[in-house]
Amino acid sequence: MLYVCYYLQCFFVCCKTVFLAALKDDLQDCEPAEVVQNLTAALALEASEKGADFTQHWLVSREKGALRVRENYPAIWRELVVAPPAAALLGGLLQLLRSWTLALADCQFRSIRHAAVVAGLSLVEGLGIQVCALRDFCGAATVQIRDAEGLSAAGQRLLSLNAELQHAAQCAQDLAAARDSFGAALLSRRTKDVDPEIRRSCFDALGRWAHVDHEACLDPLWTRYLHFGLNDRDPRARAAALAALQDLLRGEPTAVPAAVKSLADHVRPRILARCHDSDAAVGAAAIRCTVALAARGLLPEDDFDPVIDLVWDSDAQRRGEAAAFVSRFVFTEDILDYPPSGLPAGGLLPTGLGGATVAQRRLMMLLQFLGEYADGHFELVERLVGALWRRASCLEDWEAITALVLPGSEAPLSGEHHAALVHLAEATARLAAEDAAANLPQGASHAEAVLDRAARALAPRLPSLLLSCQSEPKAMRRAASLCSNLLRHCALRSGQGGGCDGIVAGAPGEAAAEALKAAFLRQPDLEVQEHIALALSHLLDLCAGARPLVRDVAAALGARFLQLAPLLSSSAGAQGPAVLQHVDGCGEVPPADAILAITMRLRILAKAFDVSLCDLEGFAGTALCLLEDRATAVVVVVVVLVVVVIIVVVVVVVVVVVLVLVIVVIVVIVVVVVVIVLVLVVRGQGNCLRCRARPQSLAAALHSPPGAAGLLVAVSVIDHFIVVGFVVICC
Repeated sequence: MLYVCYYLQCFFVCCKTVFLAALKDDLQDCEPAEVVQNLTAALALEASEKGADFTQHWLVSREKGALRVRENYPAIWRELVVAPPAAALLGGLLQLLRSWTLALADCQFRSIRHAAVVAGLSLVEGLGIQVCALRDFCGAATVQIRDAEGLSAAGQRLLSLNAELQHAAQCAQDLAAARDSFGAALLSRRTKDVDPEIRRSCFDALGRWAHVDHEACLDPLWTRYLHFGLNDRDPRARAAALAALQDLLRGEPTAVPAAVKSLADHVRPRILARCHDSDAAVGAAAIRCTVALAARGLLPEDDFDPVIDLVWDSDAQRRGEAAAFVSRFVFTEDILDYPPSGLPAGGLLPTGLGGATVAQRRLMMLLQFLGEYADGHFELVERLVGALWRRASCLEDWEAITALVLPGSEAPLSGEHHAALVHLAEATARLAAEDAAANLPQGASHAEAVLDRAARALAPRLPSLLLSCQSEPKAMRRAASLCSNLLRHCALRSGQGGGCDGIVAGAPGEAAAEALKAAFLRQPDLEVQEHIALALSHLLDLCAGARPLVRDVAAALGARFLQLAPLLSSSAGAQGPAVLQHVDGCGEVPPADAILAITMRLRILAKAFDVSLCDLEGFAGTALCLLEDRATAVVVVVVVLVVVVIIVVVVVVVVVVVLVLVIVVIVVIVVVVVVIVLVLVVRGQGNCLRCRARPQSLAAALHSPPGAAGLLVAVSVIDHFIVVGFVVICC
């Protein structure tokens, strides 16, 4: 009734006459369905005449205050059945609320129907709260009766308690039956409604009911609607159904009721399929359901792989839930040690309970997982790190990472595990650098703390890092990127605290510059060269000895280019050597490849350092001469190729024309032969007929006039002439 009054007030101005008549006459002795039908007709008339829009309402609006309405509106209806005593509800109030709610829930206007459905679902939730309260009272009364039975003076109290217990039990039973009937009437219609918001409200309500009365919601009367929700066409409705299932599947792993096992057996295949749903939010909700299943031992290990594979998914939300599943049920211990509420105040790093030993053990679990499930695709490590970022402190223990990744440490790694750890460390540092650059309120301080710790642990030992990765191309790319990120952070944090001041100054910085120079000249990979050039550019401001070293490298490369350039000119090309020493002195390469390698290194180095001190004028002049010589050679080659192509095209055209003529001649000959054969066949049949009719013809000719015999002779001559002509044409 409150809902009816609310809408009467909303539409009173626009349809005053209609509703006044309805309040005076139509509401008397009318069924709720009939009143709703008249109300719908009046609203439709108003919409057609004045263009009123009744589709927008507070339950789906994004306007200011809509969120508070969505929170308070269901609470009003819930309290409407929680506050009154059970006797008042069963005395007629509940039946009145039920009839009006169901009638309004069938209205043709979606706004009215949605509001009525939310109200009805809240009423059912309130009935569940009332039933649970009565059951708790019955349990307490039973305990009091058992305690009072041993007392001799408790006769009257026992009678009173027994009467109250019987009355409360009967009310609880009646209210439970009314709740089930009311809820089934709503869900049977509205879970198939055309409006996805209404369907989603139904599945959200099932999740709330599970918190109120968990055992009752395990009944197939309610769970069958969740089966519908798993196949709903709207992604938000599917996510709501999965959230409700998650609430139903939660519980203690030691005691699993038969109803939960039966529900898990029915929904497990659909939940696993929804983990790969096209909508990322639905997939994340499905993975949370698998966590609830696995926590109670209802998910076999054979079904783990479809969930584990989602750690590499492109969506961050789905990756995060899959990482939580892996941490709890694949690793021997849970590595997600951050509090669920997030970081501590100030963005400080959490203090590990077991120190470096625990961090190293957890890092080894991560590396074993990567070795088993990544199949060598270590470029996917970035996604795993993103899923564990700000959730696992072992990724931020750079002392433990340094001890595992550098040779000569306490427990160094090698081979595939070493490459995986380098990828892991680089992805962590890069993600921290991105968060620090984004300048988020809490993320920036945490990211800077992570990078400070990484710089203190690893920046003075960069030569050892580069040396350990020089024989692994993939690991070398990530090691060079890690050096670039760490030195960039040191340059940005210079003078701002964090322990980064002076850690690469003096001898450590010069050693790092020499190691970067050697790697820059030795590594052929362009990505490695790009990262090393950036690292050198950041090192210029941190170490005084880095600048002359970079200048010498640029000058040496420029001089080497000028020395090798004449070997490619047209005049010296024939006398030049076939192979030359490589840039780093290891191996021999053709002159063209050597010059290309030098040029690429100079181009990359020019991004990080001013190479104008080299003989830039001579470098440019030599490069132009080379381009001139090569351009002339290229023009000659192009002309030759064009001539060859033209000749080939002409030959092909001639051959095609000849073939066409031959085919035409063959067709003509075949046609002529066929015609000749047909004529000869006809002539043969004519001769046979003449032979048979010759006696009669001769007799007739003897008695015929003289002109008839001449005509026969002429016809015979013409026939022979035609045959001879065809033979000539055929020849």
